[in-house]
Amino acid sequence: LCSIAAMVGLVFALWTLQILRPLIIAELPLRWSTEARPFQFLALSLDHRIVVFAVLLALVAALVAGLVPALHATRSDLFSAMKNEGTIFGRRLSHSRLRNFLLVSQVAVCLTLLSCAGLFARNLSQLQNFDVGFNPRRLYRCFVNPKALLTGEVTPEVFRRRTAETLRTFPQVASACQTFLGPLIGGTGITAPLRALGSAGRLADVNFAFVSPEFLDTFGIPLRDGRMFSRPEVDANLRVVVISETLARRFWPGEDEVGRTVAVGEAAFTFPSRTKLADFRNYQVIGVARDVHVGVWDTAQTLIYLPLTAEVAANSRDICIRLNTNSRASFDEIARQADAAGFTILDYGSLAEELDSDRKS
Repeated sequence: LCSIAAMVGLVFALWTLQILRPLIIAELPLRWSTEARPFQFLALSLDHRIVVFAVLLALVAALVAGLVPALHATRSDLFSAMKNEGTIFGRRLSHSRLRNFLLVSQVAVCLTLLSCAGLFARNLSQLQNFDVGFNPRRLYRCFVNPKALLTGEVTPEVFRRRTAETLRTFPQVASACQTFLGPLIGGTGITAPLRALGSAGRLADVNFAFVSPEFLDTFGIPLRDGRMFSRPEVDANLRVVVISETLARRFWPGEDEVGRTVAVGEAAFTFPSRTKLADFRNYQVIGVARDVHVGVWDTAQTLIYLPLTAEVAANSRDICIRLNTNSRASFDEIARQADAAGFTILDYGSLAEELDSDRKS
């Protein structure tokens, strides 16, 4: 038994190392993954001294487990042994009562462990089959920088918009968009109040994302009703919004949502300063999108998509692209084309890999 316990401990240690490595990598800068030998300092393995210590500990435990009962037997009470009695917690118990007590305790512990194992297996299965509402495969988040100093009317916001437009022309790129917050992009736990006008008392705290018109196509999120806002509407600062199915059902159950008016809390527009303001801005609902999860642990599915206007574009540093293939090698060619177009891709990360990392944690 001691040898089996030692082997199980070593296997558990190896398993723990395999879990810790991706969790550590997920917290490191993305640009480190593009090096020639990425994360070589994280070649985690068991120290041989730990293995030797575990073996010696198993041997000592085996000797103690074998010798202590033998020594105790040499000093046993002959009179109690003849009466088939034992003691527990200072009380004498007959042999049958002691056996029953140990049997009931063992069954109780086994049932508890079995219940915990069942709950763990169910939760693990749910995480493995977790549907975020869109396909994260071939979806990447990029960080770009201009090769030269920006001059004239080309602000950082204009540069990122033009960069997204340029990326859409690359043959390896199926679609590209700009976004500030959103599904799997730091939107978990960041909410603002939303009120449905004309519906007394219907107020909710919702997740929000400022996105370009290409966002839903890039992420593969289908519209259930209405349409997505257009580039001219964004440039004209029109107050239009796309909401999730859950919000539509909550505010207008069994009714038509398109054309309704909602009031978005000012907190969404002052983020990340987190200024507490009671003011609201009225927006017209023009579309209803399929429910998505902002993160693995998000269950509310109350997300609104606001136009990425010049007011909030300064906060948007993410450009998301969907590739035509699953190959990471496509980024080598994309990087060369980006260099020729006048900008550099500093970092990129796969949203599918980020999702898998969140599942493991």
